[in-house]
Amino acid sequence: MHTAYVQRQRYRLMGRIGAVVGALAGAGFVGVALAQAYATGEPVPPGSWALGAAIVAAAALLPWGLVRWRWRQLRQTIIDD
Repeated sequence: MHTAYVQRQRYRLMGRIGAVVGALAGAGFVGVALAQAYATGEPVPPGSWALGAAIVAAAALLPWGLVRWRWRQLRQTIIDD
């Protein structure tokens, strides 16, 4: 197989794994925060759910975006060579 193709597949896999791990970490963080909020017995505002969803999305997209950015840099060096 062509080396660039294999590298691309590896980077895609790293991006997907990073997104899953980031989403799980973000969900864990938000879950702990919401559990503590529910433990106080007071109602949790709906904005907390929206903020929690935004944190999980950001935690998933950040590693994926960094891996994609790095692949684009590497691809340019492969094309230039």
